[in-house]
Amino acid sequence: MIEEWKDVIGYEELYHVSNMGRVKSLRRTVNNNGGTRVIDESIRKLQIDIYGYVCVGLHKDGNCRMHKVHSLVLSSFIGERPNRFDGSHLNGISNDNSLSNLCWESKVNNNRRKKIHGTTPIGEKSSRSKLKDHCVIDIKNMLISGFTHSSIAKKFGVCRKTIGNIHTGRNWSHI
Repeated sequence: MIEEWKDVIGYEELYHVSNMGRVKSLRRTVNNNGGTRVIDESIRKLQIDIYGYVCVGLHKDGNCRMHKVHSLVLSSFIGERPNRFDGSHLNGISNDNSLSNLCWESKVNNNRRKKIHGTTPIGEKSSRSKLKDHCVIDIKNMLISGFTHSSIAKKFGVCRKTIGNIHTGRNWSHI
């Protein structure tokens, strides 16, 4: 595959993104303490966020903002994100940001794809989780031992409904 570079949308003349998922800062002159200095072109260092997505910090007008690289690739090569669509990794590997592995996809289809690849964040990997896996194991053991939902909820700092959902298997059924 030949690497192709395009402007990062919203950061034209500052950054380019490639069809292989790399990001580079373009050579430019910036104001610096009353003078100017030249920033040479360089490949940007990428970071992994807590959900496993590759991100990069981009600077503009004195502000730095983190962006997911797969969204930058899609926006620059495919076009603006359609309303209610997400960037989807076709092979389920969230750090493979090559254009051939990406598409804009409805949230429903993106979630369906995550289930197929086994990358749906469940349990403590979910951004909404208030409990860790080991706590749920303790809760299930307490339920077997006859503790009330109220006492367990108080001990773990969650509501009774959460304990009820764990008890019935509605939540945390994978444990």
